[in-house]
Amino acid sequence: MSPVGAAEPSHRLELRARRVLTAAELARAPQGVHRAAYLLAHLILRSVLGEQLCVDPARVALAAAPCERCGGPHGKPVLAGSDELHLSLSHTRGLAVVALSSEPVGVDAEPAGGRSWRSAQLSEVLHPRELAELARVAIPHRDRAILGCWVRKEAYLKGRGSGLNRALGSCYVGLPGSRGHPNPDWAVADVPLSTGHVCATAARSTTPATLSVEVRAGPRFDPHTGAIALPQRC
Repeated sequence: MSPVGAAEPSHRLELRARRVLTAAELARAPQGVHRAAYLLAHLILRSVLGEQLCVDPARVALAAAPCERCGGPHGKPVLAGSDELHLSLSHTRGLAVVALSSEPVGVDAEPAGGRSWRSAQLSEVLHPRELAELARVAIPHRDRAILGCWVRKEAYLKGRGSGLNRALGSCYVGLPGSRGHPNPDWAVADVPLSTGHVCATAARSTTPATLSVEVRAGPRFDPHTGAIALPQRC
C-alpha cells in the first residue's frame, strides 16, 4: 500500500484518475513528484463525497468558488448548486485530509517538524497577541507552536475562501490549544492525528460549542488493484 505523496503515480492511479476526475481537475494536476499526491487527494475527496451523497464519485458535481481576492473561478472546491454541505481539502506529504460541515469550513495539515522559524518571520506570521502567547511557551516547543498556529490560520483563511492572500500577521487565531477565534462567527479547532502531522479545522458558526465538523484523514492506495481505502474519521 502506498501513502499519499508517493514519488510517482502508478499506472493504475493514473487510469483511475482519468475515469473519475474531470478534465479541469486533471489539467490542474502537477507533473513530477507532486502528481501522485494531487491525484490521490482529489480521488479521496470525491470518494468521501460520493459516500456522503450516495452517488458514484465520478458523478459528484464539484466546482470552484469565486476567488475572494479577484473573483476568478479558482477558489476553494464547492458542491455545485448546493449550500447544504461545505467541504475543504488539504494534502501534504503522506496525508490527505477532507473536512465536511453544514457551514463553510477549512482544513489544513502539515508535517510536524522539519521547519525552523527566523525571528524576522514571526511578525509576518503571528498576530501581536500570538507573539505574546509564544513568549510564554518553552523554547524547545516554540517551533511546534508556531506550526500549529500556521495551520490554524490557513484552515481559517481557506474556510473564508481567501487562502494565504491575506496577511497572516493581521489575523488572530491563537496558538494550539487556544480558544481564540478570528471573529465571533468562526470556530477554530486543533485536530489530533496519529500520522506525525499537525492539523486544524475552522468553520463558520454562531454557536461554536455545537458545531459539527467531520474530518477524514488518510488514505492508502493499492497500486496492484487500484483500490482506495477511504480515510478514517478523526
